[in-house]
Amino acid sequence: MRQYGSVWRSSGSFGQDHLMVADPKALQYILHTSGYNFVKRPPVVKIMELMFGKGIIWAHGETHQRQRKVMTPAFFAPQLKTFLSLFQNTASKV
Repeated sequence: MRQYGSVWRSSGSFGQDHLMVADPKALQYILHTSGYNFVKRPPVVKIMELMFGKGIIWAHGETHQRQRKVMTPAFFAPQLKTFLSLFQNTASKV
């Protein structure tokens, strides 16, 4: 990062190029604002399926939107407050 900055291209296997992003604003744009514009490549999807199963990490497109819509209410502040004591106890043990 010192040499190239927070975004750089590197060579992968079989001559593939990889874009590496470490800039917080760029990551926010990619992951939050327009994540559906950055499609996961089939080999990456297959690896994620093998590692994690067919969950929200594996999903893309309409499947991901549906799963995210179902999960969203669990991450609102009132719902998370019910877990506050659990988080605090776990953090104090760590």
